[in-house]
Amino acid sequence: MEPSAKVAKVGDSVSSLCAEWATLDLNPTTRDEVAKWASTGAAAAACLSSKRLAFGTAGLRGPMGIGYGCMNDVIVLQAAQGLCAWAEATFGAAALQARG
Repeated sequence: MEPSAKVAKVGDSVSSLCAEWATLDLNPTTRDEVAKWASTGAAAAACLSSKRLAFGTAGLRGPMGIGYGCMNDVIVLQAAQGLCAWAEATFGAAALQARG
């Protein structure tokens, strides 16, 4: 699954934020919760449009929860994909396969 290039903005419609999250989230519990939010709007807009977590000197840290500003399955998968892409660009696929 390709990570989304779009970063949620406060002005985005709640339904589009919820739809985007649903395409990225493999966890049925959090995906179902966001589907419920789509009808109310307030919680989804606040959680899904928050500032994205960034990898810092202490790694990836944030409160557990739903949204781009919290630690969850989507953020961990996207961070892992980014690390793999960096390693492949830096060392090459052949070198990574040889090292295991």
